[in-house]
Amino acid sequence: MVGAISPPWDIKEVVMSRKQDNNKIIRYYKDQTGETEIDMKKVAKFAIENRLTVIPPLHLWIDIDEAPRKHIHKSLIARREQMVGDGLHLTLDADHWNNIHPAEEPIVMPLDFTDDIEWRKNAPDEDKKAA
Repeated sequence: MVGAISPPWDIKEVVMSRKQDNNKIIRYYKDQTGETEIDMKKVAKFAIENRLTVIPPLHLWIDIDEAPRKHIHKSLIARREQMVGDGLHLTLDADHWNNIHPAEEPIVMPLDFTDDIEWRKNAPDEDKKAA
């Protein structure tokens, strides 16, 4: 498959491990402070002050023109994983609907976006049409 990312690690394990570690820290923070609402900056400060192992959060944004390759690569992997998650839920929703409506024509949702992406990349710019 062209453009497929084959990391040397299992991305699901990395993401789940990160979430589990962060959830443990958040639970510990809530237990120790009595806080019921979570401010991640306060949690991070608490974790640092208490020498807890903190996995750095993913950046919310990064300037693609200035960022080093490893940061962009990590960002692209995370975005691809989001797409996979969306595709999974789309499939589960379609499968569920199809299962509870067996008398109707099944809804089939293709997940190969190659043509859709190429069409959008090459579509005329809507802003230029309006001008």
